[in-house]
Amino acid sequence: MSFCSISTLLRLAGLTVWLTVCAEYLAASLPPPAGESPAAFWFGQGVIGLFLLAFAVAFWRNMRDIPVEQTRRGRVLLLLLQLLPAMLISQDLSYIVALESALVLPRRQALQWIAGQVLIMFCLFMLFEHFGLVRPSAALLARDPNIASGVTLMSVLTWQIFSFFGGWFAAGEALSRREAARLNAELLLAQQSLAEESRAEERLRISRELHDSVGHHLVALGLQLDLARRVEEPARSTHIATAGDIARRMLAEVRQVVAALRRQPAPDLRRELASICRAIPEPCIHMQLADEALAALEAAVGAVLLRAVQEAVSNTLRHGRARNLWIVLRRIGDELLLAIRDDGQGAGDVICGNGLTGMRERVTALAGSLRIDAAPGRGFALEIRLPIRGVLA
Repeated sequence: MSFCSISTLLRLAGLTVWLTVCAEYLAASLPPPAGESPAAFWFGQGVIGLFLLAFAVAFWRNMRDIPVEQTRRGRVLLLLLQLLPAMLISQDLSYIVALESALVLPRRQALQWIAGQVLIMFCLFMLFEHFGLVRPSAALLARDPNIASGVTLMSVLTWQIFSFFGGWFAAGEALSRREAARLNAELLLAQQSLAEESRAEERLRISRELHDSVGHHLVALGLQLDLARRVEEPARSTHIATAGDIARRMLAEVRQVVAALRRQPAPDLRRELASICRAIPEPCIHMQLADEALAALEAAVGAVLLRAVQEAVSNTLRHGRARNLWIVLRRIGDELLLAIRDDGQGAGDVICGNGLTGMRERVTALAGSLRIDAAPGRGFALEIRLPIRGVLA
């Protein structure tokens, strides 16, 4: 089961507890006390209802995209908004807040939060107990009021700690699975990169063999033709026949090299990217690959585009902290446009390391262009334009 489905179950479980609290409060409040103004009673119930509704909305919103690895002010504010009705209306809601804090705050901040929450609930309990607002169970009251209050206090505090560490271990497992998925995705990208480098080395080897063999034959052919020009018959016919044999052997070798190159077609970009998507549970990759763009791919262009996607995905996994990654490939006239962007944290200044530098060099070698756009809080985006035929610059 993915953590996306687990987080949904946690949200539904929290709302179930919230509904139970609402039902208990409603049952305890009705009917209105005798002698109290109906208008004042329903006004008070309306205010409490708004607090409870705000708790549910804040909980549902705050539990998105969990667990987190960075502190965000908005998440802390939503926790504070939930803690208010937990203190004033029902202590049961504080158990939800305790579990939630371990999922929506980084590890260190989560520990600080639960320590503060336990301290606040302790002080609030002592205040309520002083004014006689604490209601232990009837079985405890039958023994000793002091023991009853102490047991009730311990119950409230230990259940908060228990709820917190339930969320703590769930967050730890999710972070471990996320890291394992990231490493697996990087391994897949490395394997694909090695396979592409192997194909490139094979093409280089073939080109060298073509250069060596054709160069040798051309030298021999030129020598035979030069001798044929200098001598008389019948030696001239012999040199011409030898030159013809050399030309035929050279043509045969060229055909072999061309056949070998044809056995290395352009990479199946759709299949390669689909394999990447299957291996990466997060971020969620959204692909839009136009059929007319895929049909126009040549081997060199397809290889450059595939390496660009691999590098962009790898950067997002390492640095982006993104939840979504969009990959769009389309054809515009005689050009192919590849646009990649994510919704991660972005960066103020883009430092081109080996990956981005190599990407720019490969794009430039095919007379293309590369544009990179990144800003804090706006994610990372790059745009590559390549001529369809991949003309070498």
